[in-house]
Amino acid sequence: MDSGTEEQLPNRSEATLIRRSQKGDVDAFEKLVRRYEAPLLSFLRYFAANASEVEDAAQDAFLKCFMHIDQVDPDRGFKNWLYTIARRTLAEKKLTGNPVDLNACLEIAGSVDDPHKYAESADQKDSIWRTVRSLTNDDEFQLMWFRYAEQFTIKEVAILMQRSPAALKMQLSRLRTRLRPHLKPFVDDHPIEKKSMDPINKAA
Repeated sequence: MDSGTEEQLPNRSEATLIRRSQKGDVDAFEKLVRRYEAPLLSFLRYFAANASEVEDAAQDAFLKCFMHIDQVDPDRGFKNWLYTIARRTLAEKKLTGNPVDLNACLEIAGSVDDPHKYAESADQKDSIWRTVRSLTNDDEFQLMWFRYAEQFTIKEVAILMQRSPAALKMQLSRLRTRLRPHLKPFVDDHPIEKKSMDPINKAA
């Protein structure tokens, strides 16, 4: 199947956690938070001026998710819903700034499982994403992040960003063409990051 259109369904344990959360099980929701807090912080830090702003935005997003958890379809997963709320939070707070150090964000958060291991993995790709952020506007960066960092399908990104799949595919193609010359030096200087860049070089 085409990886750009095939939806990524949640595993059974996540669907169970969502259903338990919808029944008021706070412990179940906290497990969802631990599962997705590090990726959310990693995304939000590209839009904030400091770690406190990142933490505040993440807490706000999770609080809204908890308050409206009944709107989540357990069979479609929590991550898509979380990032929908996160996008709205960014718009409401009008956050802007340079990328914040991920380690600082994880230290503040406190609920991330094995934060040092996550930070080490994310740091390998950080120079690429900092470059992408410096060359794109907010919507362009979010599109790139959702498609390549989070590996959402085109259909999922279209729902999340309220755009047509065809329009997103065209925009992604143009973005890859525009960004590729700026990203190539990082691959040449840091071979470990070649794998991180591979999806950007391939078809949407």
